Amino acid sequence: METTQILKKVWGLTWRYRALWLFGTLLAVTASNALLLGFNWGDEDIGARNQIIFPNSSTLHFMGQGLTIDFRSPGAPIVHVEGLEPGWYRDLSADADLSDVWVLLISTGVLLLICILLAILFRYTSQAALIRMVDENEHTAKMVRVGRGLRLGWSRVAGKLFLIDLWIALSLILIFGVLFFLAISPLYLLGFESTAENTFRIVGVSLLTVAGLSLFGALVFATAIVLSITQPVMRRACAVDGLGVAASIRQGLSLLKNRFDRVMITWLVWIGIRFAWTIACIPALIILSPVIFFTMLAGIVIGAVPVLLVAGIANMFVNTLYAWIIGALFGLPLFILVTFSPIIFLSGLIEVFKSSFWTLSYREFRPLARIAPQPVNKLEPVEFQVAHAA
Repeated sequence: METTQILKKVWGLTWRYRALWLFGTLLAVTASNALLLGFNWGDEDIGARNQIIFPNSSTLHFMGQGLTIDFRSPGAPIVHVEGLEPGWYRDLSADADLSDVWVLLISTGVLLLICILLAILFRYTSQAALIRMVDENEHTAKMVRVGRGLRLGWSRVAGKLFLIDLWIALSLILIFGVLFFLAISPLYLLGFESTAENTFRIVGVSLLTVAGLSLFGALVFATAIVLSITQPVMRRACAVDGLGVAASIRQGLSLLKNRFDRVMITWLVWIGIRFAWTIACIPALIILSPVIFFTMLAGIVIGAVPVLLVAGIANMFVNTLYAWIIGALFGLPLFILVTFSPIIFLSGLIEVFKSSFWTLSYREFRPLARIAPQPVNKLEPVEFQVAHAA
């Protein structure tokens, strides 16, 4: 099947296989590039809103007149937020005990831990479900329901996908940690008195360090490119062929070597699609801006539930202001998810397209790479002739 045919088939699957949408959306929530939260709304007046003014009065004005920092105070800078009294932030320390600060820090850590665990759970379960659902569709020509997709995703395959990424991450941290130490090792020569007094040696050490860091940066960039090409292959070797962690990693590297042209074509096509999607995000956000306004209102209402609940519980243990801060921390993730749900959904469709494209492409170039020449047993023809004669 040619790449154009695969793209047409993936396009049909993306729109008709609606059970994939749920897992694509969950994957988009946990993907590092899913949310475009940094998009600047109203670029035409961004200069008037975000400029920083340094007047003679040593006062900084941020975002119009909304936030002002006055450095003329002899004790400490005065932060003034429009609508709040000066020095409001000092209540955090004036009216609170040290235990309140610890409760806030612990609550923040617990929230981060919960978010990380949920992100890992949703990410790898969704990855396994997307890959296996498309692969099963190729075998049976049937589109399974969400329940079947959950069973395909909630499996040992999801755990192996996590272990693949974990093994790669730990290996790269160890390797590049050593390489970074070697890159900056010439700087340690400056600690010797004889070297520090020699200008030429200082220049030489500096040049060696710059060269080492440049080489280190080039290796990091090259490794990132190789991983972006091979990791999708490794995941499909695990989910489609049922290989183990080490075997999946070897399969990804082997296919990059033996089927370099097909793997690179798949990767380049996806890079082009991703670039086109990045450009399309701008008009999509403009079109969806009225919808996002209503989802933001819904996010405020829905996010207020955990805010009130957590703040009410925390108020029994900490200062009221700290209780509201803790409640806001727990309500913020839900507010963001609801507010940007249209963008998350579109990003989920892209994740479905991406996963399906890599899965179908892998099914095409994988068999040729895995077929190995079998040893010929010269006795077999003789045995066959004898049996036939008998």
